[in-house]
Amino acid sequence: MKTVTRFTALLTVLSTLLLFACSGGEGGTGATGPASSDVSVGQITEFGSIFVNGVEFETTSSAISLEGVAGSESDLKLGMVVTVKGTINPDGLTGTADSVSVKEVIKGVVQTNNGVDTLTVMGQTIEVSAATWFDNVAGITGISPGDVVEVSGFVKANGIITAARIELSGGTESKLFGTVANLDTVAQTFNVGTLQVNYSGADISDVANATLANGQFVEIKGNFDGAALNAVKIEQEQFNDNEVDEIEVEGFVTSVTSATNFSVNNLPVQVDANTVYEGGVAVDIVEGVFIEVEGMLVNGVLIADEVEFGDAVRIEAEVANVGIDTLTLVGLDGIIIQTNSFTEFNGDSITDLTDFVPGNVVKVRGYPLSNNTTVIARQLELTSASGGIGIDVSLRGPVTVVNAMSSNFGLLGFSVDTIGFADSDFKQNDLAIGSASFYNTISVGSIVEVTGQLDASMVTWQKVEIED
Repeated sequence: MKTVTRFTALLTVLSTLLLFACSGGEGGTGATGPASSDVSVGQITEFGSIFVNGVEFETTSSAISLEGVAGSESDLKLGMVVTVKGTINPDGLTGTADSVSVKEVIKGVVQTNNGVDTLTVMGQTIEVSAATWFDNVAGITGISPGDVVEVSGFVKANGIITAARIELSGGTESKLFGTVANLDTVAQTFNVGTLQVNYSGADISDVANATLANGQFVEIKGNFDGAALNAVKIEQEQFNDNEVDEIEVEGFVTSVTSATNFSVNNLPVQVDANTVYEGGVAVDIVEGVFIEVEGMLVNGVLIADEVEFGDAVRIEAEVANVGIDTLTLVGLDGIIIQTNSFTEFNGDSITDLTDFVPGNVVKVRGYPLSNNTTVIARQLELTSASGGIGIDVSLRGPVTVVNAMSSNFGLLGFSVDTIGFADSDFKQNDLAIGSASFYNTISVGSIVEVTGQLDASMVTWQKVEIED
């Protein structure tokens, strides 16, 4: 979190990114917020009053609203996606919320549940993980087809919703945020993903010029009949500020149009020769990658000063064993790569985990579970059919333990020994900082990348770098 100057907007990987940030109300296209107001859109991760995007916001005098209805502090729950408007203090760690508003990305009837990691709600695929919070139900196995759920979460490039919080709900009204596609103005229908929306009886006065068009991002309220969503009200949702001094956006890359232009959560981003990349390079920007972009919003386009690749874990290594849904890696004993139905597989003739065999060299992008030794793979790529002695190995992730006196540290639960490193092998921001400075700088949770070479069944580590 950076110190706020005039206007800072912190937008996370949320389906609601373009819904209502900086708008004057809960629905419609909204109005531009005052330049003195700071905005943070994200999950509630802790209480005291609430933590959103790393900032502790005082909420004792805040106006709280849930789906446009006035509420109280006690209504706020972990995992809820909220929009906070107020003031962030110069320390970048605390602030005061004038208002906190909650919107769910989808509410509707559960059609299917695989009992492990997937729900289908009104034709939309909901990804459930160990990080998903539940309310009124213990977990995914407690949800049955026919139940009504409300979901806060993140939307991937392919339209899949990654659930941050799921609550068992009631009522008959359904709601969905999505992009208009396959618009038929004669039949008065369109699609959001595979879901057909019938808008013949809907109020569309809050859509621009009261006219629907393909590509519009809208909120739809109505009734689901098991096959289609019969809309009662449709409102267009969009990010209305064209000029923002400082803006930070986290999210999935939703489209790539050129080497210098792409979108994050449908917000246009432009990079140039001055853009700094952390944790990756420009060619790593592809649809579905999770990144954080920082810069200035000019004429509705985010001019990027910095692009940081957001999945904390990156590994390149040789495959040791392939299980039903897991991989283990040579020289990285104890680390388990867990795949699921949402893992993206890349590489020549690669479609799923069964295409991998021991000896393959793979790249992994993902995030660690709370045990710090299991990595959920968002992307798994075959880089070489065979490895062997001398191949390059890299491991990037959060530090789990620091033993400065013994010159080693834990990374994803794996112990990295740096005794034989020269001072020039310890780096931060591409600059050598030496062993003492390295160990004085890192702490549990720091993101560090260590590189080396495979020597039989062990890795000889050679260099380490702090990833700011």
